[in-house]
Amino acid sequence: MRFREVMCCRAIGIICLLVCVSPLVAQSPTTTQDDKESGIHLLLAEQWALVNATESASDIRSNANKAFIPLLARALATDVDLSTNFSSFLVGLFEVYPPDSSFRIITWELFVTDNHVRHFGVIQQRKSPGMLLPLFDASDMHPYRTKEILSRSNWYGQIYYNVSASAGPNDGHYLLMGYDRKDSLSDFIILDVLVLKDGEVSFGASQFMYPQDMPVVAEGDVFSQDSLTTRLFFEHKEGTIFRLSVDESSNMITYSHLSPIHNSAKETLYNYVPDGTDAGYRWNGTHWEWVPDPSAILPTD
Repeated sequence: MRFREVMCCRAIGIICLLVCVSPLVAQSPTTTQDDKESGIHLLLAEQWALVNATESASDIRSNANKAFIPLLARALATDVDLSTNFSSFLVGLFEVYPPDSSFRIITWELFVTDNHVRHFGVIQQRKSPGMLLPLFDASDMHPYRTKEILSRSNWYGQIYYNVSASAGPNDGHYLLMGYDRKDSLSDFIILDVLVLKDGEVSFGASQFMYPQDMPVVAEGDVFSQDSLTTRLFFEHKEGTIFRLSVDESSNMITYSHLSPIHNSAKETLYNYVPDGTDAGYRWNGTHWEWVPDPSAILPTD
């Protein structure tokens, strides 16, 4: 009788042990993975704070950025479903998705001096999340690139704040809106075209009429439909607010019309400011056609 009681107690003890241990065993892989991710995120946050410590010396920020890049690559590689919002805990890092959520672009800037900012970026596609496409800033080599198709290796560095579907070719074409602190005098808002094809990326497409309300900024920019530009630079006085928006339903682009602050400043773009009116573009079936007053175009046009 005592033997049965002992065996019964042992059985109850084993069952209790299994009940207590099983959840721990079942949750172990997930917990370990969560711990790894939180560990990487903590390291990212620590390096990011050093990258943005503007009171530190430039070489300290640069070295922190060099340490930050491989950590970000590791974190992205483990985020295979693109579900982590990195910009939520890395304030100042920009993360944008197109309407179809097929990829994301992460960009950030490294402050060097008041007149020098370096940009960094990476593109991660949902269909192949493990293959990261880094972007290499070559904007120092050319202040304006309005005719060329650029690659990842000679990317015009900027912060992307929006990606829209293109009204033109819809096979991997997207409209990009970016921002660049050009220098202490002026800023850029840049309208570009992103093309994703066969797992690679390029920037620019001959789709835009050069705006007739802006001075020519690069050799070859002319006011004609037969010489289209690949991207648009809207340069305006530093500290002023410039608006650029895309209405996908009407295939319209609207932007703040810029004017010089006085007549003698017509050729100095750092003296251009929004004047309270708008200009824009309308897709005409083949390219983006410049229109001086988007509000005058009826929605049914």
